[in-house]
Amino acid sequence: MGSDSFKKFARSLKGELRTDFYSREIFASAACLYRIQPQAVAFPKEDNDAIRIVEFASQEKIPITPRGAGSAVAGQTLGSGVVVNFIRHFNRILEIKPEEKKVLVEPGVIYADLNRELARFGLFFPPDPSSGDYCTIGGMIANNSSGAHSLFYGSTQSYVEELEVVLADGSKARVGENFFEIIEQGSDWAKKIAFELQELFKIHQREIDADRPQVKNASGYLVWNVISETGINFARLLVGSEGTLALILRAWLKLMPVPKFKSVGLVFFRDLNLAALATQILREQNPLAIEIMDRNFIHLVWQNYPDLRPLLDEEAEDMLLVEFSGETESEAQEKLKTAFEELIGKDQLGYKSIIAQDKKEAEQLWKVRKSASPILYRLGSGLVRFIEDIVIPPEKLPEGVEKIQRFFQEMKTFAPILGHAGEGNLHLNPKFNPMDKEDQRRMQILADRVYKMVIQLGGSITGEHGDGILRAPYVNTQFPNAFPVFQELKKIFDPEEIFNPGKILAEPGMIPLEHIKYWIADSQTLQAQSNIYALSSQQDMDLLFRCHGCGLCRTYCPAYLGTGTELALPRSKVSIARALAQGAGAEEILKSQDLRTLLNYCYSCQRCLRLCPTGVSVPRILDPIRNFQRQKEIFSLRSMVLERGGDLLNLMTKTPSPIVRLSSSKPSRGALRIIGINPEAKGLVSAKDHNKIRKSKSLMKLKPSPRKADLKIIYFPGCLESALEPEEFENTLKILVALEAEIVILDNLCCGIPAISQGNPKLAKKQAQKLADKILPLLEQGYQILSNCPSCVFTFIEHYPLWLGAKAEQISKNTITFYSLLPKIKARIKKSGHRKKFVYHRACHLIGLGEPDPALALLRELNLSPEAVIEQCCGAGGAFEMKIENAEVSAKIAEILKAELSRISAKTVVSACGLCRRKIESLGFETKSPLDIISELIE
Repeated sequence: MGSDSFKKFARSLKGELRTDFYSREIFASAACLYRIQPQAVAFPKEDNDAIRIVEFASQEKIPITPRGAGSAVAGQTLGSGVVVNFIRHFNRILEIKPEEKKVLVEPGVIYADLNRELARFGLFFPPDPSSGDYCTIGGMIANNSSGAHSLFYGSTQSYVEELEVVLADGSKARVGENFFEIIEQGSDWAKKIAFELQELFKIHQREIDADRPQVKNASGYLVWNVISETGINFARLLVGSEGTLALILRAWLKLMPVPKFKSVGLVFFRDLNLAALATQILREQNPLAIEIMDRNFIHLVWQNYPDLRPLLDEEAEDMLLVEFSGETESEAQEKLKTAFEELIGKDQLGYKSIIAQDKKEAEQLWKVRKSASPILYRLGSGLVRFIEDIVIPPEKLPEGVEKIQRFFQEMKTFAPILGHAGEGNLHLNPKFNPMDKEDQRRMQILADRVYKMVIQLGGSITGEHGDGILRAPYVNTQFPNAFPVFQELKKIFDPEEIFNPGKILAEPGMIPLEHIKYWIADSQTLQAQSNIYALSSQQDMDLLFRCHGCGLCRTYCPAYLGTGTELALPRSKVSIARALAQGAGAEEILKSQDLRTLLNYCYSCQRCLRLCPTGVSVPRILDPIRNFQRQKEIFSLRSMVLERGGDLLNLMTKTPSPIVRLSSSKPSRGALRIIGINPEAKGLVSAKDHNKIRKSKSLMKLKPSPRKADLKIIYFPGCLESALEPEEFENTLKILVALEAEIVILDNLCCGIPAISQGNPKLAKKQAQKLADKILPLLEQGYQILSNCPSCVFTFIEHYPLWLGAKAEQISKNTITFYSLLPKIKARIKKSGHRKKFVYHRACHLIGLGEPDPALALLRELNLSPEAVIEQCCGAGGAFEMKIENAEVSAKIAEILKAELSRISAKTVVSACGLCRRKIESLGFETKSPLDIISELIE
């Protein structure tokens, strides 16, 4: 279709319509196996926009695909026409009626946000998918989502009372139990649909009943629980339809009271048959949840989460996590205790159990189950979601699992088995290489065997994830009698098939591979279009394809939280990088202004390295592109200043005071603005820093008295600490002297992180090599490197081995913080001291280093626990805030942090990052370094 038609249509919308390559590529993939690039992406701002989009699609004969967070795993949110994104503008909670236990929401509302708001009234929306922190209500309705507690609460379909939708003719309708009416007059479409549906169900009731699922099910159109003596519940009929029948604009949802008390525990078994029998017994006692984990999964948890080992039994073949509720704490605990005693004693099924005694222990037990995704996806490439949601009748679990294990052996693969045992809903992610043609074929064969076996046992091919593209070829096999009814149902709602075609209904066959996203362009194509990604090694490929697109980054990426735009999402950045590697649209990617924006929206916070389930380092993926972009700049004074920011700060400590004062004068600030630097950025020298720099100059002249000691420390203060934090410098020396350390100070050197974040790896490596030349000889003498700067510590540990090779492994292994010196510090702490209340703010690079946060752990070990721990980024982002075009976004990110700190009435905020402290102080809070507190207590 021509671009002129789209441009003309875009002018009729209050929202946006994007046809650029970036938007189309970002919305070409999601949390699934597939990639289908749409012709356009629409962001409706009001109801009339959605109506116009449907009318335009009908007129132009192009499909429309509704999309929320893009977290569906079967390809439901991909389409070749217009993708309609509701998360940007249709994201409001419109009305809450606590007395009626109802809420009115728009489809783009995030599930977790909704329940946080409802908690104020003691209510919640019960379906709880594992993607609940970032999935949308519209997506949950489209998928009939559920989760670990659906055994007790059921699926989304049970809680949808009324919907406002746009039908295929562009009319807006209100649908619910026994009503289907047009909101604005002028069309008889709703009457026609209602009449034809009634006739359809009347004529084909026998076929519908013949295929009624006897287990949890999210496959096909959910026609079984929508008919009653009073008529058809049209709202329920649309639940689970995956956007193939109408566009949802609003939903009235039923709510439930939050359980007053819960109890949770683990029970262990030596045999799957015993666990299955136990599940049958537990089901009769009405628990909230019964989750199963097999031996393979237990071993993976044991290996990857040392803190969870005390909760596990390595000898177990299977374990169940069980949760009950009660009106009182003792009632909830007694239910679980009695159930476990019967399983182990009377029935002799299990042999050991653990019951959480408080909320913290309960969270730890659930952490065992919720560790599934991070563990499985960090095993490396090859764990593929394609039979990930089967349902086996609970009483037939042993038989089904035995057959699955045999299939795995025949296909020479494996997958840990876990899922919702109470309903027989298993999540399996077998190991294959989806970029290998032979493995793709083996995936098809395995899926065919598993799906047909599940159907034969009376189960379902999907319990909560839906059909989408992935499972559509098996819907006919799942529902041979009802399938013609499904086809007729689709025709009644959507005769021109503009609503999300190819989902739910498809020709019988195997799982489709036509649009699979796992492929690599040949070297000739890459050479012709882009030489940024050579992909010379399996490691290169793994890095680009490790991201499976789940969308969890919506919850933690500072740039996304500050902008709300899909371009800022780490998943989107990986999609663009992958397109370059595949030689898809390389010229358009590299010439677009959007590339600069995309790169700018990643300021190397490194949260993704630990918080992403797959452990993708997005900055590392973007480094080659950033370098390519930097090399294209003929001359950029701003880039030169920012990539040498550390050197310039160090230079301040050697510069005469009058010149230092001049650097923060009004003319200098104006000059900074001219070259594109934000003079208000907290990483820049301000007038109030002059005395600090003067003090730092004098400290630089101090050299600790040489001494021979067992504890040998190379103290690397880092650029900010050297120039602008003399108190931190003093505190460090005070503590090290108290610990009787032999100290070597390495100051006036930069670790290289400013240069790499600005796309200059050559300079970064040069600075790193200069520093390494000083460090390595000292390491041979038994020294360790200590730094208080989270960014420097991260760089030594993570970057240096990549930049400098094997020799830098010693630097990585020997980089420490004061937490490593805990026993020595404990021995020198006074009996009493600081007891002031404080909130701890986690710096981004400490999050990137993983658990435990060394500064937080040190404080806790010294009985200096904070009132709360906050992980929201401050918005400074190294050089991010210094770029003038980022000032507004940086401020928005900071406002999120300020709101969180204000919500908990924080007064004093402790952070290990100097730049974070400067930013947080500007928000109106007192700040301290962990060393400010500890140095007060050192004898």
